[in-house]
Amino acid sequence: MTSPNGTTWNSRLAAEPNIWRSVTYANGIFVAVSEDGVNRVMTSKCE
Repeated sequence: MTSPNGTTWNSRLAAEPNIWRSVTYANGIFVAVSEDGVNRVMTSKCE
């Protein structure tokens, strides 16, 4: 999901249909990790 303001959200497709287990935020980047699949890490720059 993406949001321009933290209130309104838009659905987005994940790069992989994995089981996403954890997400963290630091230095302007969100990082999500998965326990399965080929691509097990997704990042999203917060602007």
